[in-house]
Amino acid sequence: MSGPRLTSIVLRRITIYRLTILIAVAAAFLSAEPRVFVKDGNVLLFNGPGKLIELTNSGRDFDPWLTPEGDKVLFVRTDAGDMFHTVVDEMDVKSRVEKVIFAGPIQSHGEDISYLGEPSFDIHRQTLYLLAKTGVTTGELYAVDLATGGVHFIADAASYDTIVSGSNAGKLLLYQRKISIVGSPYYVYSLYAPDGNDLGIAGPDDLDVDLAVHPDRRPATGADYTHTEAEGIKTAERTAGTLPLSVNRDVMAARLSRYIEPRYPPEASAAQIKGLVELIVRVSPKGDVTDVKLLSGHPALARAAIAAVKQWTYKPFVVQGRPVAVTTIVDVSFPPK
Repeated sequence: MSGPRLTSIVLRRITIYRLTILIAVAAAFLSAEPRVFVKDGNVLLFNGPGKLIELTNSGRDFDPWLTPEGDKVLFVRTDAGDMFHTVVDEMDVKSRVEKVIFAGPIQSHGEDISYLGEPSFDIHRQTLYLLAKTGVTTGELYAVDLATGGVHFIADAASYDTIVSGSNAGKLLLYQRKISIVGSPYYVYSLYAPDGNDLGIAGPDDLDVDLAVHPDRRPATGADYTHTEAEGIKTAERTAGTLPLSVNRDVMAARLSRYIEPRYPPEASAAQIKGLVELIVRVSPKGDVTDVKLLSGHPALARAAIAAVKQWTYKPFVVQGRPVAVTTIVDVSFPPK
């Protein structure tokens, strides 16, 4: 086969390949479900191609959560005069009418906790779930009965998800910090009932909790796997792809392939705010960062840290020859300026 003809065939194949990718990306974009996110302290709603709507403009909002029905958004707003005091607001997406549904504080071990986050809502039980940050690496999950105003403690948790579909609908998936027999910390996923009853470690026996929490995700198939703490990983046995494996921060730091330096927020620099931000990071089998949640750190620094880490990439984490999704802890330092 002549050189020019071979080149022509290769170019045609490359063109077809590129068109296939573009069509796939366009299809995914067109079928994107509504979602909410925060930019510059304001809640935005993405409701389809070209439909990016700014729902709030206070500059003090974070942790938005869209109800499964898509008709309401919950979000947390910091006080204008005290960034460590927050309230939970609810907005009707259609009318844009918002109201405060919980102003706190929450009592924890005899102390008031005013910094609350990660709201979610169980419409059937009229229950608001909130995470109160109580320490550097953990928090406490509470349930608020909106009919009576009663508050009850669920469990300690670094983060959580409400399960909205499947056999585990109505239950809670908590990401919890534990201490091993040798004194080293590790993280596990646990199932809880709304009343705080511990249902045990989440896994294959719980009918694929991750798929129940995120019904749009399809788990990869494959054999069970086991890793040990000697490899820097908490001992675990789960079906590959159903739940991310919790991996030691140092192990994942060594696998970082693309690093974007966080931008020091000007307002934080002016106020001489410094310190460490800890994040819970979920990494896809391809090595892309797919989810970032605040574990600890100053709110004025957290947004910059999250924005940077979302752009990081890692070398795929491979188990028995298969890349798998993992979670890890990331430390982002903001030294004095």
